[in-house]
Amino acid sequence: MLFGTDGIRGIPGEEPLDSASLQKLSCALANFAKQNHITKAVIVRDTRASGNFIMHALASGLAMHGISVELAGILPTAAASMLAFTQGSLGIVVSASHNPAQYNGIKFFTPKGEKLSKSEEATIERFFAKRCSCEASFASIGFNENAEKRYLEFLSKLSIKNDFNIAIDCANGAASYIAKKLFSKAAGKTHFTACEPDGYNINANCGALYPASISSFVEKVSADFGFAFDGDADRLLVCDEKAKALAGEHLIAAFAKWLLRKSSKKCIVTTKLSNSALDEYLAEQGIKVYRSNVGDANVYALMKKTKAYFGAEPSGHFILAKYSRTADALLAALIFVKMLKETEVSASALAEQFELKPQAKLNVQISKKIPFKKLPKFQKALVYAKNALPKNSRVIVRYSGTEPIARILVECESKKLAEEIANYLALKLKEALANES
Repeated sequence: MLFGTDGIRGIPGEEPLDSASLQKLSCALANFAKQNHITKAVIVRDTRASGNFIMHALASGLAMHGISVELAGILPTAAASMLAFTQGSLGIVVSASHNPAQYNGIKFFTPKGEKLSKSEEATIERFFAKRCSCEASFASIGFNENAEKRYLEFLSKLSIKNDFNIAIDCANGAASYIAKKLFSKAAGKTHFTACEPDGYNINANCGALYPASISSFVEKVSADFGFAFDGDADRLLVCDEKAKALAGEHLIAAFAKWLLRKSSKKCIVTTKLSNSALDEYLAEQGIKVYRSNVGDANVYALMKKTKAYFGAEPSGHFILAKYSRTADALLAALIFVKMLKETEVSASALAEQFELKPQAKLNVQISKKIPFKKLPKFQKALVYAKNALPKNSRVIVRYSGTEPIARILVECESKKLAEEIANYLALKLKEALANES
């Protein structure tokens, strides 16, 4: 299977990110584009050293098969969505998001600015599996010099003057250049870290997946709060003035209450991974919670179905349908600033809205993704684990769509019991997978 949870991921130089595969993919994309009457594509990338190789391979392949290409340089993922929508083009992002520098990947947006549906991904996979039948017709390749300016103008409309002292960690990624231009104009004081990408330090002990980085920086500069983005700036972590990272569920709740305060449609979408205390708290606020499968594309799909204004993942993906069709960390950060200014509360107050239920989370390294249903001994372990837990507990085991990892989540009334069950399941999964190797 070519596509994972969020586009295509892999090691550059290896399938599916080697030269031969990228040429096949370009042909498949050209066929898909022509089938949908799309004549042009725009490509952005993050700061990985391998990004240029992949970007130019895709651009040359698409152009050779009649799709004109605009290269827009280093920009966040959400910029590709905006550009695709405003230009009526296919949007392409060369990024592995929060993954380490040795990985890379490719994400896609339709001319509506939306990520590909499962059926659209399947169509591309079918074209990819066939011998390329797209005739060579050699379209143009150019550079879009106004791309950053246009995205910055879009975001600046949501920026407000404020007196906050803000710390910002750009993960040495796609936000490293544009974030300074965006936030320095409006805030009282801004301090930046991890904004010096060298092609290999993206997400390296910094950014949204490393809370310690922004926490220590907030403490160092005595900030009112801090923002940490991931490599492609579609994920946001917020740190309060006490140098403590806010749980995603507390941010989701705060955004939901503030964004929907004047709305008659009081519902949001989150994923099955969100702490169930979120549902209970928002129900008290009169807000219904819908749950989707993991992935911001799944969140957005359910938002469309339920006509929800706001959707989010606890990992830091926030989608505001009024402004964007995909997760945008810069946009979410601007909304956070506006929310705190208007409500006049501290960032740390958001952690006091409600208490999260105890959870244990573990990652298990794997060499191949064998369906759990085909691991009978592990299935027995799952049944045992669920029976050992109190009523209203939850157990979720899934394979990551972006890394060679199985993720285990256990939620129950006791932190100790949750950890015991999670460790038990991790052990049984390792044993089951070892027997299959």
